[in-house]
Amino acid sequence: MKKILCNWYYERQDLTKHLLELTEKTQLTFIAKHHRPQKDERENLASENLSIIYWGDYNSPYQILDAVQPDLVIFHDIEAFNQIALNIAAKNRKIKTYVLQHGLRGGYEVDDAFTNAAKNGKMEISNTSWWTLKFLLRSLKLKNLLHLFPLIKFIVARKKNELTVALYKNQFELRRADLYVEFSKANATYHKIRDGIPDNRFVLIGNPSYDDFYERIKNISQEVNTEPYALLIDSPFLEANFVQKQRMSTEEKNGYIKRLNEYCKQKKIKLLIKLHPLSYGAAYLYTDENIQYARNADIVQLIGRAELVFLVHFSTLAPLVIHQKPFFFFGNKYFEHNDFISSLSIPIYDLINFSPLELANSEPHPPLKAEAIVDYLFIPDGKATERLKQLILS
Repeated sequence: MKKILCNWYYERQDLTKHLLELTEKTQLTFIAKHHRPQKDERENLASENLSIIYWGDYNSPYQILDAVQPDLVIFHDIEAFNQIALNIAAKNRKIKTYVLQHGLRGGYEVDDAFTNAAKNGKMEISNTSWWTLKFLLRSLKLKNLLHLFPLIKFIVARKKNELTVALYKNQFELRRADLYVEFSKANATYHKIRDGIPDNRFVLIGNPSYDDFYERIKNISQEVNTEPYALLIDSPFLEANFVQKQRMSTEEKNGYIKRLNEYCKQKKIKLLIKLHPLSYGAAYLYTDENIQYARNADIVQLIGRAELVFLVHFSTLAPLVIHQKPFFFFGNKYFEHNDFISSLSIPIYDLINFSPLELANSEPHPPLKAEAIVDYLFIPDGKATERLKQLILS
């Protein structure tokens, strides 16, 4: 049975589902967190041939490789010192390494990082910084001495620059995986520009998270919805840093929720808000009898039954939504929309300053044809997971 070591966000069901399907024919070991929590995380995943390990239990990447004995190492990205260390050790052991994309990204993020570099400041020193640096240095062997200078240069640059800026300025082979598994042509531009990855290392498979969407959405959209609603797929502009250090204020977030609700009341429909997991525990969100908040909900059901959708961020779901439903798209200064949205020539409303009347005097943009978003959807056939399996098991 093939053994795979996977540096992955295993707590996100939407990001892990397609990997768990591999456990039918592979032994899968997840590593993501530094410290071992008190609770048993293995129970949450409920899959055979699966285990979880923690960075802090090992002093070097070779100890991890000795413990797992992987045939393949899969990263969600190679950017942190411990990830680079594991990549170096795997290369030294002649173990293949893949980066598997996990979200919608693009080369525009590199430009954004340079634009906001002054706001981002320098890297903060954490409780594990010294451990991480030693962990990286212990990955080096004599064969790596030719790459020692660019590695040291990157370490210094990382102390002085924002992460993406430091990565872009320090592109060298020890940081690169053998293969980059991307959702689409547009997604591949992020690693291509940031890390200088050549075209022959990219494999496009589509987005596994979309696989069951295509079949289910047809039936759900035909169901009769007795209580029509508009769906807001929210983003944690208040709860998360994103690119910039500045966060949205509570007043601003509640302000746009309130104004969207006023528009919905004018249209005599409910406002259903799908919260991001970082906002699940928020007690400060604006409430109204016309608003319903959804947390652990079936997002395909929510999209399928919606009359229209409010998009405030070009997230992983965005290409599906704008292909299936009428929509309003909103931009804001806390997380800039990408160049793909700009290229579509669709109206972009200011999330902080729009008025309900402005929306009422407009119409939601009709769904876009698949040809318009092919660079993001790749092949909308629901077989991305199948292509991933073939790639990993071959």
